[in-house]
Amino acid sequence: MQDQLSQAIKQELIRRICEESIPRILKCITHLSEEQLTWRPNNHTNSVANLILHLNGNVRQWLLASLLNIPHKRQRDQEFLPKTRSSQKELELLLRELNQDIRKAALQLNQNYLESTFSIQGFKENGISIVIHVMEHFSYHTGQITYITKQLQDLDTDYYNGFDLNQQNQ
Repeated sequence: MQDQLSQAIKQELIRRICEESIPRILKCITHLSEEQLTWRPNNHTNSVANLILHLNGNVRQWLLASLLNIPHKRQRDQEFLPKTRSSQKELELLLRELNQDIRKAALQLNQNYLESTFSIQGFKENGISIVIHVMEHFSYHTGQITYITKQLQDLDTDYYNGFDLNQQNQ
C-alpha cells in the first residue's frame, strides 16, 4: 500500500507539473513578445518572466534539493527584479530543463522521502507536504501566467481543446 501511494504521488507530480503546467506556460510564452514577457501592470505584481524564474527557484529549492539531497543556493529576491530581461528562448530552455530535472527527480521519490522531514526556507516540512506545496505553487503561478497572456493577447489558450468539459460525473 505504501509503495502504491508513493507511485501515485510520483505520477501526479509528473502529470500536474511536467505534462500540464509546463506545457501550458510554454504555450503562453509563444504568444508573448519580449516586451510582454517582462510587462507588469504595477510595482506590486510580477511579470511572466519573473514568475518563471520564481517557479524554477522554488522547485529547485523545495523539491529537487530535498529529494536529491543536493545543496542549493537560491537568491529568491533576484527572481522578482522589475527589470528582469529573459528572452523567450531563455525562458523556454529553463522550463524544458526544469521539466527534465523534475522527471529525473521523481524517479527517486519513495516512501522514505515522503515520510522524512526537511528544513526548507525556514520551514520544517515532510516529503508529502513538499510535493503538495510544489504542485500547488506551480499551478497557482501557471494560472497567473495564463491570465496575463489572455489579458495581453485576448485569446483562448485551448488547454482543453478536444475535451467535452460539460460531461456529467458518473
